[in-house]
Amino acid sequence: PCYREAAVKTLQRGIDLALPGETVLVAPGVYAPVSTGNKRIVIKGVGGYEKCVIDGGGGNRRCANFGDASRRYTVMDGFTLRNGCERTGYGISNGGGAYGGVLRNCLLTGNLASYGGGAYGSELHSCRIERNRAENAGGGVSESTATSCQFVENTAVTESAVEGYSHLYHCTVVGNVVTTSDTSFYGSVNYANFYGSSYVYDCIIWGNVSADGSVANCEKIGANYIMNCFAKVTGPVDSTAGIRQEDPRLAVNDAGYYVLPHGCHGVHHRTPCICCGGQN
Repeated sequence: PCYREAAVKTLQRGIDLALPGETVLVAPGVYAPVSTGNKRIVIKGVGGYEKCVIDGGGGNRRCANFGDASRRYTVMDGFTLRNGCERTGYGISNGGGAYGGVLRNCLLTGNLASYGGGAYGSELHSCRIERNRAENAGGGVSESTATSCQFVENTAVTESAVEGYSHLYHCTVVGNVVTTSDTSFYGSVNYANFYGSSYVYDCIIWGNVSADGSVANCEKIGANYIMNCFAKVTGPVDSTAGIRQEDPRLAVNDAGYYVLPHGCHGVHHRTPCICCGGQN
């Protein structure tokens, strides 16, 4: 049961008082950045990310520090994380929006870091990661796992949407930008979205560019595994991987999300993505 008498005035105080296994219900509002110490709790925004916001204020404050990027015990569900910044030095300048933790049904926008502008070392489910920036790599996320997420208009010097050692499943990566045309970065600006040991399954990676206007969608290098995707891929591709390098014909719905147009109101062309993913 939830009682009004048990409410506290700040989100951080609610987190501090919560016991492992408990859920902190958060009323609509704009809150200051929080830290959880990787406590095994759920922080749930009542009304979803449109009503529950954590604002970093544009200073050098990360929105949500969950405390451990390898063991993700804290779950945050239904929040906007915006205007966070983390740029204090090598090793701790990661994740402007979030560091570690599990994020569900969240919006990460307007955040800045050296690596992982939106999030670093996080697990993301059904999130939208848009218009974040990294001063080095991973404007969207770095060293994270994302399932059923959208990466839109993130920017970075090298990998604009997703930096190495990240894994994507059923994600859409559209309109992200590498801000340099200097080919000395990893040999090519086409490392725009994936570099390192990345697993990419059943994704759409399209319309991402570098500063000189060249296509920069996905570089197949090293231990990358890219399967059942619509993507412009630079580098060798296994003919059995199910990579289709053709326009997925995405549409934008009323909420501003990229969707497959088949069955959408007012859209009459069928996307070639239908029935092209994996069995699951």
